[in-house]
Amino acid sequence: MDVRINGEEAPPASTSRRVVDFLIGTKPCEVEIDIELELPISQGLGMSGAGALGTAIALDKALKLETDKNTLVGYAHRAEVEARTGLGDVVAQSIGGLELRTKPGAPPFGGVEVMDWHTGVLLVIFSPPLSTRRIITSPEHQGIINALGSELIAKFQDDRSGETFAKLARDFTLRSGLASEPLLEALKAVPEGYGAGMAMLGNCLFITGESAHKLAPDFEPLGECILTEVENNGAFQQITD
Repeated sequence: MDVRINGEEAPPASTSRRVVDFLIGTKPCEVEIDIELELPISQGLGMSGAGALGTAIALDKALKLETDKNTLVGYAHRAEVEARTGLGDVVAQSIGGLELRTKPGAPPFGGVEVMDWHTGVLLVIFSPPLSTRRIITSPEHQGIINALGSELIAKFQDDRSGETFAKLARDFTLRSGLASEPLLEALKAVPEGYGAGMAMLGNCLFITGESAHKLAPDFEPLGECILTEVENNGAFQQITD
């Protein structure tokens, strides 16, 4: 099996390789995977999950397996958890929008409530990237993330909006101890009226707001700036023949 990411050989690519194994099992099959990513890896932006879900959808379509959507999402989610590259990105990517997990796990076991959120997003990328595997396998970090996360999710349940999410993300960033000093300094520089927080888990600051893109010139001296927006359609809704 050959895996390329943005045209370059990617020998590990353990998450996407697992998806292939789940889908085809022991069937004799020669597979080449070409993954095109528009955002940097290891910066909390869900690229491992996106690669895994994209692989699942593309391979299922290429082999005309007609696997149901929940199973494909489950394969990609399981692959990411086993490879320790993420815990929940795949489910979010399959649905789109702003979502609240009411029950952990991939469908049909997990529970998700989804809200549309129409906002611009400015990403500010710092170096070096973070290791998701190192953080999610650390008992110390797990304890902090679970305790603080439970507290803030309870607050989000009381006021489910993009603005509330951004405020809570800022709170999590300041209190979790995961953010680098450059990211924290950049967070303090975000003007009033904009939401901001650390992309989990990466050395990346996201800034939200209708005019967030206009802040790029102010943050370009601090790190690489990428302009994007919240996508309210999930992966399956974006597939074209």
